Amino acid sequence: DMRYLIFLLILLPFYSFSQKIIGTVQDASTNEFLVGANIRVVGYEYGTATDAEGRFSLDLNPGSYTLEVSYIGYETNFYL
Repeated sequence: DMRYLIFLLILLPFYSFSQKIIGTVQDASTNEFLVGANIRVVGYEYGTATDAEGRFSLDLNPGSYTLEVSYIGYETNFYL
């Protein structure tokens, strides 16, 4: 159907200008991966949580962001 093709062509340029942030969250003393840690993009209603191996990824538009990383029982940290 032609409508779907046009829709994909409109979205393609926006998708190609995204950046992916990938990381892990670990305990600084034990290096234990923190499962379910929250990663939030400060100033936006967007975020994610770590998986069973402490990994996370975020797809964002190009730019500078501050990430807030929080986990129950740990101090919340901010990263630019």
